[in-house]
Amino acid sequence: MCGIVAAFGSVDTDKCERMLNRIQHRGPDDTGILALNSAWLGHQRLSIVDISRGRQPLANGDGTAWIIGNGEIYNHEDLSAKLPPGLLQTRSDTEAALHLVMRDGPASVAELSGMFALAMVTATGDGLVARDPMGVKPLYWIDGADGTMFASELRAFDP
Repeated sequence: MCGIVAAFGSVDTDKCERMLNRIQHRGPDDTGILALNSAWLGHQRLSIVDISRGRQPLANGDGTAWIIGNGEIYNHEDLSAKLPPGLLQTRSDTEAALHLVMRDGPASVAELSGMFALAMVTATGDGLVARDPMGVKPLYWIDGADGTMFASELRAFDP
């Protein structure tokens, strides 16, 4: 179990960090943060797959897109096999999802099989948030005047 927090819009980094701290128990192994002008991604990691290289947020090869995720994408090996050789830098299921969406667009999330919640952002500020169709891995959101925020647990939104 990992924990994720994402924000898009007018980002209050202090608020985002407080949200991530509230779900630290979901991922005691590592904390990763990416702050951009109009987006913020935070990840509390419980290391399971590619322990040494799967730190999140994960970036694509040219550093123009990042992803955080919670859960497991069961068919990530099949998806990885459809990508160009040498593209993936890790064995992480989350990285396979990042490259799939960057190549095929947001609709390709439908190809992911598993229990997952994920958030992506590009250097141009485009964002994508998705979860498995059954909601096995929860993803909550608040849409406010300053933008939209997402988290793995409701407690992240506590004042």
